[in-house]
Amino acid sequence: SKKISVPKDPKVQFEYACINALTIYQKAIYSQVDANVGRLHTPLTNSKSELRHFIKHGKERLVSIDLKNSQPYLSNIFFNPAFWSVSEEKINQNEVKNSNIVDFQSMKATFKFLLSTTNNKQTQTNNAPLIILGEMRELIDREMVKFDEEKVLSEIEHYKKLTSDGSLYEYLKDEFSVVLGSAFKNKRAVKSIIFTVFFTDNRYQDEVKQLFKKLFPVVTKMFSIIKRKDRTILPRLLQSIEAYLFLQVITKQVAKINPRIPLYTIHDSIVTTERYVPIVKKVMRDVLIRYVGVVPTFSEEPWDPSELPAVVGDVKFVA
Repeated sequence: SKKISVPKDPKVQFEYACINALTIYQKAIYSQVDANVGRLHTPLTNSKSELRHFIKHGKERLVSIDLKNSQPYLSNIFFNPAFWSVSEEKINQNEVKNSNIVDFQSMKATFKFLLSTTNNKQTQTNNAPLIILGEMRELIDREMVKFDEEKVLSEIEHYKKLTSDGSLYEYLKDEFSVVLGSAFKNKRAVKSIIFTVFFTDNRYQDEVKQLFKKLFPVVTKMFSIIKRKDRTILPRLLQSIEAYLFLQVITKQVAKINPRIPLYTIHDSIVTTERYVPIVKKVMRDVLIRYVGVVPTFSEEPWDPSELPAVVGDVKFVA
C-alpha cells in the first residue's frame, strides 16, 4: 500500500524546539548514537539552524565548518577498488599512522550490518548483511567493463572535480534548467535531484533520473549496483562512512593535537571556536583526502545573531 504523507504539526515542532533550547540552556546535554548508521544525535544536531546562532562556547563565538555537497563528495570512495576489497590481512597500525595507507577494513568493520567483510557468498537471512564484498566487487567489475574505459575514467574525473570544488549543484542546476525549464533554477530544486538519484528505488524512473543518467551513466550504474537489493543501502552506507570519518577519525586526530580544542559535530560539519578553525579545517582536509581521494571544499558559518537575516519566514530575530 502507498504510504500516506502526514503533514508536520507546527505546534508540535515549536514545542520540541523550545524543549531542545531549554535543554541546551540548562546544560542537560544528552547524546545518542544511531544504531542504523552510527550518527551522533545531540541537542545541537536537533536544533533549528537559525537558533544555533545564539549558542556560544563560554564567551567565545562558534564557527561551523561544513563539508560541501557531502554525500556526493563521499560517494567518490566507491570508485576506489580498495573499498570493496575482501582482504582480511591484518594491517600494521603503526604503518597506517605513519603513511598514506588507508585502513578501510577498520572503517567497514563499524558497519557490518550493511556489508560482510569476507568473500563468503552466504545464504541470505533476515539478519545477513545486504552487501557481500566479494560478490559486490565481481559485479562492479563485470558491469564497468561494459563501458568504454576512457569514458569511464573521464566521467569519474569530471564527477570528482564537481564534488571536490563544490560546484556539482550549480552544474546540475544549469544542465537541468536547460532541459526541464526554470523549475530547476533554485538550490532546493537541485537538492531534490540528488535526493531522487540517491534515495529512490532502481525501479523508479522519472525524467530527473533519466537526465542524471545521461550526464553520469557510470556513476548511475555504480549507485544502482549498490541499491540493487535495497534502496536504503546507498544513503545508509554514505551516512555510515560520514559518521566514521567525522566521529572516529577527524575528531580523535584533533583531540590528539590539542585536547582542549572545543569540538561539536553536526553530521557532516564540525563546530569549534574561531581561533581553532585553521587547525580543525586542516585535519578535516587531510583525513578526507586520505580516505576519499578527492580534495574537499568547506564552507564556514560563524554563529552569531548578527549574521542572521532580520526575518526568516514569519519569524523575526532580535540579536
